[in-house]
Amino acid sequence: MRVPRRTSIESPWRVFGATVVVVSLLDVFSKIAVVRLLGPDSDRHEIQILSTLIQFNYAENSGIAFGLLRGNPVVVWTLVLLAMLGMMALVWRTLASATWQIAVAIGLVAGGGLANLIDRFADGYVLDFISLWRWPSFNIADAFITIGVITLLVLIIRQERAEAQ
Repeated sequence: MRVPRRTSIESPWRVFGATVVVVSLLDVFSKIAVVRLLGPDSDRHEIQILSTLIQFNYAENSGIAFGLLRGNPVVVWTLVLLAMLGMMALVWRTLASATWQIAVAIGLVAGGGLANLIDRFADGYVLDFISLWRWPSFNIADAFITIGVITLLVLIIRQERAEAQ
């Protein structure tokens, strides 16, 4: 069976790259808005929607997910660098033969990771600003990472089921 040739627009590398850029820019612009609206120099530091169900607030996270390991910069940077190396290996190994859906999912994870890495390098912390009820604060990059991981899991499960039939 002959595999149809992809156009340059459909290239998994281009889809991945575009996704990374879009996710990173959305995160950067959202954080600029949060700093202006709710940051340390602002008169307002919290916005509540539906009482305490959804809150927007300014929070500097020097730790990793959920603020874990705050005050342990060596451990945090070690984990960040290991995650970055793992992501680079995943991208390099997977994208050459990936579908556009896989390329988008990996791009969501990589774009979110890149956006948080930029924060960490520039400021020494990641800016978190979204709180859902009792869930710890997170940001747009974290949301895209989560969506990307869930999408990857769904795509892998679908692929395994299709191959089993």
